[in-house]
Amino acid sequence: MSDELYERLGVSRNASADEIKKAYRRKALELHPDRNPGDAAAEEAFKAASEAYQILSDSQKRAIYDRYGMDGLRAGGGGFQDAADIFSHFQDIFSDFFGGNIGGFGVDPRVARNAPRRGSDLRLMLRITLAEAADGVQREFDVRVADARGAEEPRKVRVSVPAGIDTGQTLRVSGQGQPGLNGGPPGNLYVTIDIEAHERFEREGADLLTHLDVSFAQAALGAKLEATLLSGDTKRVEVPAGTQPGDAIVIEGAGMPKLERRGRGRLICVVRLKVPKRLNSKAKKLVKELAAALDEPTD
Repeated sequence: MSDELYERLGVSRNASADEIKKAYRRKALELHPDRNPGDAAAEEAFKAASEAYQILSDSQKRAIYDRYGMDGLRAGGGGFQDAADIFSHFQDIFSDFFGGNIGGFGVDPRVARNAPRRGSDLRLMLRITLAEAADGVQREFDVRVADARGAEEPRKVRVSVPAGIDTGQTLRVSGQGQPGLNGGPPGNLYVTIDIEAHERFEREGADLLTHLDVSFAQAALGAKLEATLLSGDTKRVEVPAGTQPGDAIVIEGAGMPKLERRGRGRLICVVRLKVPKRLNSKAKKLVKELAAALDEPTD
């Protein structure tokens, strides 16, 4: 079978689930539209990688793909919807050999063609903000489905996005795909989530990473500062004396909700040293005196 989905992520067919997840995160960071504004090729590659991750991160879908390829996934199982689908798919080939009785099973292709068949699934990508991913959100939008005459018709669909969802994860909205044929059930709508990059916060699973600007004096002597949370609220944190650039100050329970589990991740504040660009004469004198006291030459 084709290795196309694995190639999109740059992994081998034998890659573990963890390797697939890490590979997708690298691709998502590299190709995200917010990091490649106006680059249509990068956006298409991002969508292709997201589709690959959505399939390969699901053990059941991955098994179907490994055995039957994309045709098996589109058919919703082991290559075909049901026996009638098998017969209708191959009816032209078998009719040449068996005069209409497919494979000697005595099934009339015309009967098989008119049997109830499940409608096709629809897939789309929904972009939300990091704050919406943290709180959960409901979105309503139009999808186009075929009516009984085959014309394209818009239909409003409401999607509930649960708090804690991550980029690449997919929601299933049952029965909101294309209508079935000959009285068969409708397909489903699959919505893959794409979370916009945030200017201040970076996500790692349920944890959030951000920077905390600390002055030299605050880092050396210790201080109590206000850290900004994703919600916009602030949390008072203690910066220990002797804190170094790159040190992390952790706020438990201030990260993302844990999807389908209780609790939230951490907010990890990475210390960034804030150095003033200009000093008045008094400040310069004091800094030189401090440097001399610490035996740190400045000349």
